[in-house]
Amino acid sequence: MRQVKVKDATIYAVATAQEEVGLKGARVSAFKIDPDYAIAIDTTIAGDTPYIKENESSLKLGEGPAITITEASGRGVVTHPKIREILVKTAVEKKIPYQVDVLEGGMTDGAIIYITRAGVPTGVVSIPTRYIHGPSSVFCLDDLNNSIKLVVCALPGF
Repeated sequence: MRQVKVKDATIYAVATAQEEVGLKGARVSAFKIDPDYAIAIDTTIAGDTPYIKENESSLKLGEGPAITITEASGRGVVTHPKIREILVKTAVEKKIPYQVDVLEGGMTDGAIIYITRAGVPTGVVSIPTRYIHGPSSVFCLDDLNNSIKLVVCALPGF
């Protein structure tokens, strides 16, 4: 949060619980805050994980954060076009490597945030990760740092 240099805006950073059992923390937080925009930050399946097929995920460790287009075959978040545009434009202008994610399976907190109240324009930035939900997950520190950089640099665009 110390890196954020945005004036005339209130920015919330929320760490939620119970994502895997109904997105409950995000639901309560989004309802209480009632944001104008939201960016959920999460992990996503890396396609360079052993036994993951290319058609399940094309994402690779070390190639940048993933900007989600849609998740759960459209049952989850569908990233708002303005947010997608801001994130991609920021990545290109700041030379931040990024990947595009179309998640067929699971959902992120963004899925519940974007249908809260009258709807919240929402996007998702994810860190490609191997062995999600296992006893030991693996990700690239550069992807984590570039995720932070992408979100921080994109905030003035809102």
